[in-house]
Amino acid sequence: MGVRLRDVPAAAGGLWIRQAFATFRRRPGLFLSAFAGMFMVLVLLTLMGLFGLIVFGLAVPVGSLLFMMITAWSLADLPEHRRLAATPFASTTVRRRGLVGLCALYCTGLLVMSVLATWSAGDSMEAYLTEMRAYYANAASTAEMPEPSGQLIGALCVLYGGLSLLSVSMWHAAALVHWGGQGAAHALFSSALALWRTRRAFIVYLLGWVTLWMAVMLVANVLALIGLGVLALPLFFTAMMTLATVFYVSLYFTFTGTFELDD
Repeated sequence: MGVRLRDVPAAAGGLWIRQAFATFRRRPGLFLSAFAGMFMVLVLLTLMGLFGLIVFGLAVPVGSLLFMMITAWSLADLPEHRRLAATPFASTTVRRRGLVGLCALYCTGLLVMSVLATWSAGDSMEAYLTEMRAYYANAASTAEMPEPSGQLIGALCVLYGGLSLLSVSMWHAAALVHWGGQGAAHALFSSALALWRTRRAFIVYLLGWVTLWMAVMLVANVLALIGLGVLALPLFFTAMMTLATVFYVSLYFTFTGTFELDD
């Protein structure tokens, strides 16, 4: 099986979001439970120190692929979605090797970015956390909230900038390994090239998601301002969980909208 890059107009970015919402409405319970389970596992991994960080890096590509597979199976009305946990690796040897390679590359990139950010931050992170703890301990005071130092901001830019570059190359990579039969290096190159070639659609796609997230925050703030703060938090949490879930559903449509599979 091979893949061909489609000619993607800018308007496709909005279409991918609409397709994701339409698919989510078909089986909201399935998608929400899948996202909640994945989210809880990843959060627990972040609390496990270096070992958790390594497993986190290995799990992210698999988690994204699993969600894309759930979306594909949901569209096809297949009942086997409950056995999805093993299916990313229940394929040919070449595809298993490619997926393992992607996991290893993502994990390595995550560790490198974390080490660079920690080195760049120096003692600034510990100092900032100490100032924040003192600020909240004296919440009744009129002192201004501490601001992060330039060194800490620079370290965060290193971390999130590096992760953004890593995400660009990884965006379609797991799907290209699983459905396109490409190796890890080939899939990374194809993913980065595809995002560049379809950048107008992805700009629309990302702006659409930013607009939705900002709208949720605006509604929550309005509710708090008019004295309905007791409703603002649960509504905000529910809306953000739903949007995050639909975002993961949309990953499948960014792939199928960008690539055409050859049988």
